[in-house]
Amino acid sequence: MLHQTLSFILVLACCLVSPAQTTKTKAAKAARSVAVLGDFENIRHFTEDAEGYRLQLWREGKHVFGLLSIYTGAPYDPPTGMLEEVKFDPRTRQFSFSARLSLGLTHNGEKWVATRDGFTFKGVLGRNEISGTLRQYDLFLPQSTPLSKRIKLRRSRVATQEMLPPPESYAAWKQWAEESILSQLGPKW
Repeated sequence: MLHQTLSFILVLACCLVSPAQTTKTKAAKAARSVAVLGDFENIRHFTEDAEGYRLQLWREGKHVFGLLSIYTGAPYDPPTGMLEEVKFDPRTRQFSFSARLSLGLTHNGEKWVATRDGFTFKGVLGRNEISGTLRQYDLFLPQSTPLSKRIKLRRSRVATQEMLPPPESYAAWKQWAEESILSQLGPKW
C-alpha cells in the first residue's frame, strides 16, 4: 500500500509541473548555451610558410567571443590572442574587438624579448564573411604609426565543423582557450 501511495504522489507531482515551466527552463538553457558562429580565415600557403588571418567566433546569448590567429611563417601553431572589448550590433552587423599577441622577438637594448603587438578591428560580421580594417600597434614603441590593413575573411565550412560541439559555457570555453591554446601560442606579456 505504501508503494502504491508513493507512486501516486510521484505521478501527481510530475503532472503539477506545468508545460510553461519546462518551456521557460528550456528557453533559459538555450539562451545560456554557446553557439559556434564560425571559423573565418584568409590564409595563403607557400612552400614552407603561410601568411594571413584566422578568426574563430562563438556566442553565448549576446556575448560574442573568440580567438585571433595571425600566420607569419610556419603554417602550424600561429601566434594567437583572445578577443577583448568585443562589440557586435546584430541589427547593423557592425563588429569590433581588440587583441594582444606576440608575433616574434625584438631586442629591447639588453636582450631579446617577445614582441607586444596590439590589434584592433572594426568592420562587419556577416554570416559567411568578415570584412573591415585591422590595425596593428607596436606597444614597445607607442609613438610609432600603427599598420592598417583591410582584410576579408571567409567562413570555412570544414574548420567551422571542427569547432563542434561548442563548449557548455563561456567559462568552460575560456578555461579551454587559456589551457589548450593561449598557454602555448598566446601573448608572452
